[in-house]
Amino acid sequence: MLENNFVEKGTFTRLTTEKRAIRLTFGVAFMAYFVWQLPGYDVLLTRDFLLIPWGKWIGVVILFYFFSDVFNIGFNRRWGRWPQYAFLLLLGAAVASDWFLFGSLWGPPEGGLVYLMQQFTALSIGIGFLSSAFLASPG
Repeated sequence: MLENNFVEKGTFTRLTTEKRAIRLTFGVAFMAYFVWQLPGYDVLLTRDFLLIPWGKWIGVVILFYFFSDVFNIGFNRRWGRWPQYAFLLLLGAAVASDWFLFGSLWGPPEGGLVYLMQQFTALSIGIGFLSSAFLASPG
């Protein structure tokens, strides 16, 4: 039988210890990724696209998936997937500028943009999870 605890609309129930531990784990993981990538900016900036380790691309793809959530949840905007589309548009402009400036499809403009996106996303999500775990808030 479904029971209702009749809490007032707009109030949140406190998080259980397990949920706080999960948020703490994810927060530490995202912050560890952020710190791990701090000295690794040169990999994206100076290497050829095909020479970048595949492990780097797994992190980039995962963080690109969460990129719009940083704006939708973190900044309390309802933009849907538009931040991702805007990033892809900027990435296309960076590819064009790299083609005209360096004669290559991969170089410092794309590498810098991808690096900034992954660092911004990892830091934002990591801070969000950590603050949620410590303050026992739902999100």
